[in-house]
Amino acid sequence: MTYVTDWTKYAPFFKKEEFMCGCKNCKDVYVSEEFMDRLFKARNASRVKFVIASGGRCPEHNTKVNGAANSDHLMSPENVCMGVDIRVNNSTERYIIDDVCHKAGLTRYGHGNGFIHVGLAGRNPGDMIWLYKD
Repeated sequence: MTYVTDWTKYAPFFKKEEFMCGCKNCKDVYVSEEFMDRLFKARNASRVKFVIASGGRCPEHNTKVNGAANSDHLMSPENVCMGVDIRVNNSTERYIIDDVCHKAGLTRYGHGNGFIHVGLAGRNPGDMIWLYKD
């Protein structure tokens, strides 16, 4: 699976820094190019800004934040990130983001308080929506 090497093609909507691991120690970013192409397509079709609340995570940081063992966020040279959490402020934004992401072919959704996880089926099954417990 290929990962993004040219982040300029996702401007002006996304920057590499938004997808860096939250541990602040990791310098490399391994995000699926197919996932980013679809996320860019969704954002381009949306009138809502996509604020990335959580991008990629190294295995250590994923464990620290209690992420799933096979999280869409996981990234390493062998395991590219295929999911992000997008902040939402209200139900209208939630609907719009769900709609444009679905139309762009993103197939995994998790709804939490103030965010939506959007992912692409790969190491995890697609065509699903789940709720995070607060």
